[in-house]
Amino acid sequence: MPTRPDLIADWRQRLGEASEAPSEPSSRPAWVTRLRARLFRFLLSLYGDGAWRAAETSSQLDPSCDDAADQAVPNRFEGKPAKDPTLIRAALSSVAAARATANVPGAFTAGQGPDAWTIVATHRSGINPYDCVWLLQRMNIAARCVNRRDDVTVEVRAKHLADAQRVIQSNIDGLRIFPTSVVPSHPLLGVQVEKGFQLLGKRFSRWRFEIISLLSLALTVPLAYGWVMIISNVRAVNRFEALTTADLVSEQLWPAWRGFFILALLSIWLRAHWRARRKALPAAN
Repeated sequence: MPTRPDLIADWRQRLGEASEAPSEPSSRPAWVTRLRARLFRFLLSLYGDGAWRAAETSSQLDPSCDDAADQAVPNRFEGKPAKDPTLIRAALSSVAAARATANVPGAFTAGQGPDAWTIVATHRSGINPYDCVWLLQRMNIAARCVNRRDDVTVEVRAKHLADAQRVIQSNIDGLRIFPTSVVPSHPLLGVQVEKGFQLLGKRFSRWRFEIISLLSLALTVPLAYGWVMIISNVRAVNRFEALTTADLVSEQLWPAWRGFFILALLSIWLRAHWRARRKALPAAN
């Protein structure tokens, strides 16, 4: 730490440097130079001629202060004993009882307490939410379904959470949602019917062409009748009149049946021609 004479001499030197005009231009503004000169004059006016004892320590000034400070420090650092919890609780109860009105729960306590709604099951977890709510309400447990953005949840009161979980676990088989179909261990009726059709196909494979031809000819009658009914309904709507049965048969049914019959004969001939060519290919090879 510099002594008083050295510091005063440094201030005087800096004041002289700030007071002299610079011989060459500098980047420092002129007001900074004037401020430094005024600052050093102020410091010299206060501390230049005074009795300044900054180099002396506190022990040199009054040695008895250190002995008094050492004696004031206790030898044993022990804190006060803790207060009884009953005293603390009694003080808090007395402060709470002094209020004229009871405390009103704020917005941050809306989802807490025994009456708060708590999620007990979700649709994503594989539980049918609607059946679950129906079952819980049947067991006298208040429940509700909440449709959220990406899921459907089942909520109950916090005080009924344990009872609701126990009810759901005891009926979990009826509340499960299976995303894939369950294959039964025993064959269903559809499997037996399919086997029956396969057996009939093997038995009547040689008569397949004749059976298909007869079915094609038999279907011409219902197709013709359906076509006539459609045409008659369209005409009745347009002309606001209905045709009689005789007119329907004479004007529309027989021409329509002849058309469908000709189409059936043409399909039978094409099928027979294709069948003959198919049989002739192996013989040619």
